[in-house]
Amino acid sequence: MKKDHHDRRKYHFSLAVLILLGITIAGHAKAAPPKINVQVNYVYTTQFGFGQYSIGGLDAEVYSLPLTFSFDDVFQNATLDLFIPVTYGRYRFRTNGDFQGNLVSASADSESLAVQPMLMLKIPLSETFQISPLIAWGPGKNFGADGQIIVDGEKYAVDLNEAWFYTYQLGVSGLFRHHSGGYELLYGMAFIWAGNGNLGKGNRNQSEAYGTLYTGAEVRHPIRAHLGNIPLNAGVFVIYHNFTPSLKFTRPGRGNLSVQQIMELGVSLGSTASGNLPYVGDFLDDFRIGLSYQTNQNFHGIRLNFGFPF
Repeated sequence: MKKDHHDRRKYHFSLAVLILLGITIAGHAKAAPPKINVQVNYVYTTQFGFGQYSIGGLDAEVYSLPLTFSFDDVFQNATLDLFIPVTYGRYRFRTNGDFQGNLVSASADSESLAVQPMLMLKIPLSETFQISPLIAWGPGKNFGADGQIIVDGEKYAVDLNEAWFYTYQLGVSGLFRHHSGGYELLYGMAFIWAGNGNLGKGNRNQSEAYGTLYTGAEVRHPIRAHLGNIPLNAGVFVIYHNFTPSLKFTRPGRGNLSVQQIMELGVSLGSTASGNLPYVGDFLDDFRIGLSYQTNQNFHGIRLNFGFPF
């Protein structure tokens, strides 16, 4: 068994998050305090990975420990990868506006810790094409929840739910490789159905599920640099994310915010060669690491990536 650092997927790090913030004012503000409900889409946090993003008043920070193990030739030439990402998320939501004739300002803060083991079977159908079915499930818990709401200058403390939850993913990806001169071209597609739900009775968090179609391309080329005796190469990639159904954000006093598609642009540094560095051995063989930027009209995120995620 050896650690595999070549095909780290965005599916294990997590970290985009959706917060649905609902405010209900029962009668006059002085007669009854308002209520605030914060719902986090934790599986999107796991998919986002390591980095931070913002959308509709939400600022999220995601940190993931990407533990990966690879088992060669488990079925003919197929390789079984076991991912065990441990993901920590930190979320801050701020919004204000007019709601039912009241000037409202609301804030909410929360943290989460989750693990989502994933099995992925890489099946080579030819020298240039492979398919990879995957399945994942894991538990998590949110904590440190705190919030307040200000209605026409009057401040209310609110009690936010802290509870256990689970996340899951099920899907398949395909990867095509082509070499031309010193360049390597990669083209990938994947469809992943993912969601999160409640663990335990009395949990007020709502379930969430959606599908994502990924389409991407990357170009890689050797560079005149080495890590010890390992030759390095660099790559640039673009990935299109299409969500079905759309990801939705509710905003008090304003219309709902939907995210149907995201474009991701990234660069990476890595190697496909083997080496034997002091103290680390073959730990860095076939490694990838880089940075990518995700964006659409309302969504902006920067994340650490571990190579072309197909």
